[in-house]
Amino acid sequence: MKMLSTLLFLLPVLGLWSSPASAQYDRNLAACLSGAAPYMCHHELLTPEQAQAVRQAELAKNYATCSTGSAPYLCKHEWLTPEQAETVRQAELAKNYATCSTGSAPYLCKHEWLTPEQAETARQAELGQNYAVCSTGSSPFLCKHELLTPAQRATVDEAERRVNFTTCIRGISPFLCKHNLLTPQQAAEVRQAEHSVNRQTCANPALQFNCHRDWLAEDNASAQGQAYAPAQTAGQTPLEQNYATCIKGTLSSLCDHSLLTPPEATEVRQVEHQINRRACETPSLQWSCHRDWLAEDDRDAARQAVQKSAQNAAPTAPAGTGASSPSPVANLGPSVVTPDTPVNTPVKPRCEAFWLGAVETNGDYAFLSDYTRLRPAADSDKTILREWHRGQRLVRCGPRLTNKETNQSIDVSG
Repeated sequence: MKMLSTLLFLLPVLGLWSSPASAQYDRNLAACLSGAAPYMCHHELLTPEQAQAVRQAELAKNYATCSTGSAPYLCKHEWLTPEQAETVRQAELAKNYATCSTGSAPYLCKHEWLTPEQAETARQAELGQNYAVCSTGSSPFLCKHELLTPAQRATVDEAERRVNFTTCIRGISPFLCKHNLLTPQQAAEVRQAEHSVNRQTCANPALQFNCHRDWLAEDNASAQGQAYAPAQTAGQTPLEQNYATCIKGTLSSLCDHSLLTPPEATEVRQVEHQINRRACETPSLQWSCHRDWLAEDDRDAARQAVQKSAQNAAPTAPAGTGASSPSPVANLGPSVVTPDTPVNTPVKPRCEAFWLGAVETNGDYAFLSDYTRLRPAADSDKTILREWHRGQRLVRCGPRLTNKETNQSIDVSG
């Protein structure tokens, strides 16, 4: 044990091993003597001679930083001698003028440090640089329009309109397009481009969040020949203008039905329900489908079928006989009376088009594009449903659901 203690004492003396405390002391001395980071130097660990050497290193490093003139905020001016302070002052003035004279960064230029001649040079450079930015037309928010001359302002306005139209005509970023800068012809072209891109977006199930459904309604109305063309309202009364709006059938929310006469209300209802049936058959217009109107149409069709069946079953008077002369044959049998209860006449199932929204992993249920949830009627239907994928085109006719892309059909229940 005594020999081990002697060995541990001799190793540091011979320079073969140093203690952790000694290594930390050496690292601190090296950091301090660099003079680059006084805040990292533990001055309390230095000897007087070391502290004096470190002080000289810090002063030299600070002067080297200050003399470049490029970073006044890093320079400790209070550490400079009068001669050094003057040298640094001239370096900072020269560096500031070099920055100002480019005109590209007025916010970095200390204008108060410039002489009158330098200030004028810097001003001309800033005006030239500003016009160079403005004349591209691509960054109106970076252009200081108030610094432009009338001739420059006209050139910049033309450039901004040209770049704006280039952005607008792509149709993919309506929020970046300044529609107020477009000419009537450009506005028509841009609207067509935006609506074309919107139709592609709405047809993609993954991009439904970005679909402008009001634009789809406009396109649908235009395709049906009832476009949003301005109505000829000159000389029309308010009642006539309201009827002209209502009879289009595509603007039911703008129609005041209370102002319509009974015949007008009947005509408008027929047009609205006809357009609604077309919308319900179009997958991209499911959002605008009034399913309660479809139910009304089904009830009307069933009622008409019952009436037609009753008319066909009613007896007819023989030809050539008067209405007041009862037929002998008719007196022999019981009279035919229209039944009070509706006749169960089979009605052809109504078919609707959708796209597949989602399928449960085990095929227990599926969601259509209008968020209707359907369950397969049998286990064999579940097996088929599991193989279907989101976005496929479907047609539902009553309880029968058909996949148009795989040509498979299953029975479902709501």
